[in-house]
Amino acid sequence: MKILLLSFFFPPYNKIASIRVGKISKYLYAHGHDIRVITASNLPFSEDLPVEIPSNLIQYESSYRLLLRRILISQRNFRVDRSVSGLIWILPALRSATAVVQAWKPDVILASSPPRSVLLLAHLLHKVTRVPWVADLRDAWADDYRYSNPPFRKAVELLQEKTMLQSASGFTTVSEPLAQPLRWRYRKPTCVILNGFDPDDYDFQCSTVPNLPLRIVYTGTMYSVQLEMLKMFFSALQAGGFSPEQLQVHCYGYGADILVNAVQSFGLQHMIMHHGLVTYKSSLQIQCSADILLFPSYPDRGVYSGKLFEYLAAQRPILYIGPKDNVAAKLIQNRGAGCIADQRDDIVAQLRLWIATKQADGTIPSLPSSVKQGLSREEQTFYLEQFLEEIIAQN
Repeated sequence: MKILLLSFFFPPYNKIASIRVGKISKYLYAHGHDIRVITASNLPFSEDLPVEIPSNLIQYESSYRLLLRRILISQRNFRVDRSVSGLIWILPALRSATAVVQAWKPDVILASSPPRSVLLLAHLLHKVTRVPWVADLRDAWADDYRYSNPPFRKAVELLQEKTMLQSASGFTTVSEPLAQPLRWRYRKPTCVILNGFDPDDYDFQCSTVPNLPLRIVYTGTMYSVQLEMLKMFFSALQAGGFSPEQLQVHCYGYGADILVNAVQSFGLQHMIMHHGLVTYKSSLQIQCSADILLFPSYPDRGVYSGKLFEYLAAQRPILYIGPKDNVAAKLIQNRGAGCIADQRDDIVAQLRLWIATKQADGTIPSLPSSVKQGLSREEQTFYLEQFLEEIIAQN
């Protein structure tokens, strides 16, 4: 197949969205498909993700570069910044994508969103070229659980969504609960392509630190929507009366302000530390050397998060905090990959059990390799290939 990928985020920029699209491109190319990528440049993120396809297959586009940098440089309201930056990017991206389609003639276009401007780009490109396109929705649009605008605004958003997505030939998304509304609303082929892990990224030796304290690790962005579950965890630390000699929590990534404020309100600065940003490869090594991996859940029951699959690949026990009907909770429970807790006292009891185990044995046992079976990026890309072939055949 000849596949044109459209994505605002792409390696080397270190964002979870870049990882998904970068790995898809890696394995589509490895499986012999002819691909091209159009993406954005000058993004305000560390550039430490490996680019795993030949550079001549990628076109980085950015118009009004100084303005783009000024808009994106602030991290205080990234959701607004991301929307504006996407609109700035769409003009040169549409010009380049149209030229690529006319000269190269792809069989299908795969557009990964958010930001939603990528969907607008694919919609416009389809109108001009008639090439079928598939929307890869990493998050819901009008149904997004983070949506906080008034109802009339949501009605406008739903109209915009329908206008753009009606021209798509099919949809991919990251979980079954997110796929169901798409099937109902648009009556078009919809396929779940999970995030995953790439075995090639684990080319290192790793071991945990023996003996107490129990090291609990969180990696990735901390979002405000996780704050309620995070506060339940902090409350458990208080109620359990744990000392830094028994237990320490180490956090890495964006969202330091959310974490620090919560830690201070509970008076837990002596046992919870935020280490700032690390490279993607370092985050994987940190996960593998943890005793326990912390997962405060999201309000939407259809959100796994890309981090969960990395946690499973690390084969370290997971402490999930949140509703038990969440897809992430069900995956962890079904694979025996950790503790599911939605009550403070359950968290306290489990922490005491882990502390006692490490005190007695010097370590927390690793999980079996079966916890990550079937979840590699390459396996998920196989499902995507089959879906794209069906879309092409139907068109």
